[in-house]
Amino acid sequence: MRLARATGTFITITCGIVVIVSVFLSWIDWGQTTYTAWNYIDASLSSNFYLLLVLVGGILMIIFNIPTFIFTLASKGSRKAIITLNVLTMIGALLAVGGSIWFITDVKINSLLDQMGIDVLSVISYGVWIAIAGAMIGFIFAILTSVLSKAREK
Repeated sequence: MRLARATGTFITITCGIVVIVSVFLSWIDWGQTTYTAWNYIDASLSSNFYLLLVLVGGILMIIFNIPTFIFTLASKGSRKAIITLNVLTMIGALLAVGGSIWFITDVKINSLLDQMGIDVLSVISYGVWIAIAGAMIGFIFAILTSVLSKAREK
């Protein structure tokens, strides 16, 4: 059971790393020009706050899962601490998913593309989808690790 929890925690940490790396991948593809989420965060933080949520969500997924990994490997790790840290990890994953979806549905980007006659999903690149997938998989494994910890407690 401890190995399953440790594996779930390791996968969640990996997913947090994937979310952080996705911020530096292509998020918008304008043919020959591509923009990363980092370009948008750097350009105007106040109007692109949701992209910072993706970055912070990935960081939180890692920060809260490293102690979880250690507690899981400890012979008598606190199950309540593992569950609490996994709940905080789930919040980080939800921040990353929410920020990515907010980027896709951003009114400013959509209105600009509508004026140009371009469909939004045609310019959204792979970085957004990697961020969403990494955060969702990390969210699922945080739930599974919590459930495995709770099941052993009984």
